[in-house]
Amino acid sequence: MQNPASIKGMRFLDADNWTGRACVQLMMPFCNLRCPWCNERELVLEARKLPGLDWQEVLAAISHKKQGISLVVLSGGEPMMHRALEGLLRDVKALGLETGVETNATQPDFVEHLIKNQLLDCVAVDIKADLTDEAYSRAVGVPFPVSLVLETLQKLLASGTKTILRTTLVPGIISAEQFPALAARLKGFTSWRFSPFIGGTTLDPYFKAETSFSQMQINQLQSQAEALLYS
Repeated sequence: MQNPASIKGMRFLDADNWTGRACVQLMMPFCNLRCPWCNERELVLEARKLPGLDWQEVLAAISHKKQGISLVVLSGGEPMMHRALEGLLRDVKALGLETGVETNATQPDFVEHLIKNQLLDCVAVDIKADLTDEAYSRAVGVPFPVSLVLETLQKLLASGTKTILRTTLVPGIISAEQFPALAARLKGFTSWRFSPFIGGTTLDPYFKAETSFSQMQINQLQSQAEALLYS
């Protein structure tokens, strides 16, 4: 297996993250999208300047800590950009741990390949906006065919792979008015979770100081979306 050039870092997540249990998350560099509200500017645009972590040392650290975890999640950036991902997942599986990937769902064939080779136990898919080319292109900062996301979702649904849909509630990018159309296209999935937008070092400085929804508003929007999805 060819080791990745660099992995931004490794950290343990609390049990209230999307997996619902403690896990190791590995942040991988680079992304094929340019979401203006993304707060991982360094990881997306300046990854070549970041120090790399030796993969064997990462595996050793995971192995040392694996009594307290059962899952390793590959995130980023966009992990599906790395063809070395298959080897990384195999190495994690060899430790007796489950694997998860956080993805923007732009690589449906690679997702299908990993599923067929039983290398993915769970997947978190970022649903960034209404599933139209226009809305999605605005949300991801580049011209984008939303058919790629729809194809990935279809493959995940057909495979029965545990899938969690996630949407960051970015003001000006997504609103409750989009929920009915979105929910109609997400039928069949059983988990759609919302999270607050966090500013900071965003790709577009405009979003740096953008105000997020309050937790009360997020809870209300979550309830609305779930009612539509499960109706």
